[in-house]
Amino acid sequence: MVAPIEVLSAEAEVATREADILQAQMSVTNSEDLLRTIINMEAEEGAAGADCSFGRADPGTRTVGLDEALRTPSTSAGPPGQPVG
Repeated sequence: MVAPIEVLSAEAEVATREADILQAQMSVTNSEDLLRTIINMEAEEGAAGADCSFGRADPGTRTVGLDEALRTPSTSAGPPGQPVG
């Protein structure tokens, strides 16, 4: 037989994990919105050649355009659904 406090503790842990999932989903949604904004900015400003920089790149990286990024698969990404890194 399980003590009532253990049941409550398990339920509290489930609620915490559900809250974590909701926060992660919100983070994904916010990141998707930001990505859409960046893509739209490049599409609108790309013809004018505007620099749409949001941070410093590593010294070993190169800048690619949207068309190249969409047609070139990433070599650092693993199988679909698997985390990178």
